[in-house]
Amino acid sequence: MEFYPFKSIVKKYYLPVTLVVMLVIFISLISHINNLNNEIEQYQNEISEYIDELEHKQNQILALNDSFNYLSVEKSNLEYNFDELDEEYSELQDETNSLLIDINTYQEEIEASLEWYKDNSILDGSSAQSRVKRQIRKNCVEIENNQCNINLGCFYLINSENLDLEYQYDSSVYQKEDKLSSIDQFIENEGGDCEDYSLFFKAQYNYAVSECEGNQIYLESWKIPSYDDDVSKYWLNYQHTWYLEDVASLEIADYIHPNIICGNLYDPISGVINGHCMVAYSRYKINSVNDLSYLEGAYIIEPQDGSFQGNINNQNSGVYLLDEDIWYYEIDSYISSVITDNDYYLFDQQELEWNSYSSFNQELTEKKGDLTSLLNE
Repeated sequence: MEFYPFKSIVKKYYLPVTLVVMLVIFISLISHINNLNNEIEQYQNEISEYIDELEHKQNQILALNDSFNYLSVEKSNLEYNFDELDEEYSELQDETNSLLIDINTYQEEIEASLEWYKDNSILDGSSAQSRVKRQIRKNCVEIENNQCNINLGCFYLINSENLDLEYQYDSSVYQKEDKLSSIDQFIENEGGDCEDYSLFFKAQYNYAVSECEGNQIYLESWKIPSYDDDVSKYWLNYQHTWYLEDVASLEIADYIHPNIICGNLYDPISGVINGHCMVAYSRYKINSVNDLSYLEGAYIIEPQDGSFQGNINNQNSGVYLLDEDIWYYEIDSYISSVITDNDYYLFDQQELEWNSYSSFNQELTEKKGDLTSLLNE
């Protein structure tokens, strides 16, 4: 057997083996490079995505910065507006509190006025008024067979003969153009104007009614006779000691509730239609604005002499109660205010509607409640 030396073998195979090894290494290196390239490409894609996302975030940050700047400006504006609104709200609170004080003052005045009318709707127990009541019991009221007759002309007799009352202008008594006298002031001043006479006449009548003690009430009055009236003596008292001649008597049933009416009415002092007050007797008692319709057909009495002056909304008087269909400049004689025992009614010639002290007081109470609720919110 022939042996080749080791060196010869190595020399013989060195180059091929080296080439194979180098080829294997090269192939492995190429594969590794490819893998690295893939990883690099993957990293590049990820980096590109991160860059895109970063740009997106940067855009969002820029947008948020813009929004922040805008909101900062808005916040400043809102803080400024809030300060202004807070100042305005404080001023409004002060104004509302001031308005509530004014409302309370108005209500106190209204309630005092309503109480004043109530107090002066009937005679009291003072010495001067007690003397008037004695004269009324003696001369003006007659009760027979459950019927109570009240002579309205009798008040004229008492006022002119017993009390020596006469018509006086407010300007001469109070140095004022218009002031309503209380009953005591009217007696003390020995008279007054048409409003004072009407108030006193109504109080006299209310006392006479209290003397009727639940009997059926009938009223007697007198009037200037027309062509078909019987002319005779009209006795001013039930003792038949005082009378008027050449007049006609008038009996009134059912219309027994007194109301002072004022407006453009015939005034016996001036002899013309001007500002004047009289007393109208309605069939039903007036307690609200809606009840003013009860004045339809009411009997009008002149309080200075107890004479009948016709019926409201009737041609025999030519006196009409104002409403939305009756304009004050379309008629000569009209009623623009009404005074009852408990309230005062006025016609608003702009709104063409009636209002009263009590309804206005109720409206003020409601407004005051609304304002108080707003302050407490």
